[in-house]
Amino acid sequence: MGSKRLNSFDFISGVAILIVILYHAAQWSKLIDTEVASILIKSLYFIIPWFFFKMGYFHNTFYSFNYMIKKTLVNYFIFYLYGILLGLIVFIAKVIYYDYSIIDEFYKIIYKIFRYGDFVYNIPLWFLFSFIFVKIMLFFISRKHYLIIICSFLTITLSGFQYYYLPNLDIGSYSSIMPGLSFALVGALTRKYDILNHLAKFKYPLILTYIIASFLCPSFIRFHYNDLIFGNYWFYFINSILAIYSLLLIFKGVKSSSVQWLGQNSILFFIYHWPLFFVIQFLIRAFNITSINYIHLILYFLLSVTFMSIAAFFFKLYDISKVRWVMRQLYIAFKKYNKRIEKSKVLE
Repeated sequence: MGSKRLNSFDFISGVAILIVILYHAAQWSKLIDTEVASILIKSLYFIIPWFFFKMGYFHNTFYSFNYMIKKTLVNYFIFYLYGILLGLIVFIAKVIYYDYSIIDEFYKIIYKIFRYGDFVYNIPLWFLFSFIFVKIMLFFISRKHYLIIICSFLTITLSGFQYYYLPNLDIGSYSSIMPGLSFALVGALTRKYDILNHLAKFKYPLILTYIIASFLCPSFIRFHYNDLIFGNYWFYFINSILAIYSLLLIFKGVKSSSVQWLGQNSILFFIYHWPLFFVIQFLIRAFNITSINYIHLILYFLLSVTFMSIAAFFFKLYDISKVRWVMRQLYIAFKKYNKRIEKSKVLE
C-alpha cells in the first residue's frame, strides 16, 4: 500500500477526531440544537462509520488470533481501563464535592459499565467497547473470504432489523456492534478488491453522486444506540460509504504532519477527552467565565485538544510498552523511597 494512501487515511482520521471533539464541545456548551450544529450533522454524518471502515481496511488477515490479542486487543483493553480510571477520578471528585453516597453511586457506575459499556463520566468509552467486539468478529469472518461479502449484507440487515422491529431494546453500546461491523466489513472488502483504484476512474461522478445523495436524502444514525435521528436508515449506510470513498479520492496524497499525527492517535483523543471536559467545566465555573456559549465551545475544544496533544507527545501514551515502562519506573522509585523511610526510622 502506497504512502500516499496511508497519508490520506491518517489525514482524514485527524480531521474526523477534531470534528468529534468539536461536536461534543457543542453538546457541553448547549449549542447542539442550533442551526449551525444541524448543518454540521447533516454534512458530517459519516464520521463514526469512517473509523470502523478504516479498522476493516487495515485489518491484517495473516495475524493469528493470539498475535492479534497481543498486538491490538491488549492495547485496546488497557486504553479502556485507563478511560474508566479517568472517569472514576472525576466521579470521586464530584462525590466529595457534592457529598453523594459513594457506595450507591459506585454501584450504579459499575452496573452501567457492564450493562452498557460506558458511564456518564466517560461516555465515549462506548466507541472502544464496540471497537473491541467488532475487531474480534472481523477476525473470524475475514478467515473465509466469501463470508465477508455475505456478512456485510447480513450485518446491515440485522442492525436495521433491530432498529425497526426492536426499537425499545435497551442494550446500550451493544447496539453499535452490528452497524460498526457492517462498515468494518465494507472496509475489508474495499482493500481486498482494490475498489478505490477502480473508483478513481469515476472520481468526479462519484463525488457528485455523494453530494446529491446527501442533499436529497440527508440521514443520521446515532451510532451509539443504533438509533435513526432523521432521514432513512438504509440511505445512511449508502451515503456514508459514498462519502468515505469520495473523501479518500479527494484527499489522496494530501500531507499534513500535524493532522496526520492526530489521526494516528485518534483513539486516544476519542476516549480521553470527555473526562477533561469535566475539569474544563470546573475551571469555567471557578473563574466565572462569561456565559456566552460560543466562548465555552472554544474553551472546551482548544483546552482538551491542547492537553491531549501535550500528553500524547511527551509521554507517548499510544505506545503501551512505554506506559508500562514509566509505571515500572515509578514503582521502583516508590520502593526505593519506602526503603529510605524505613532506614531513617531504624536510625532514629
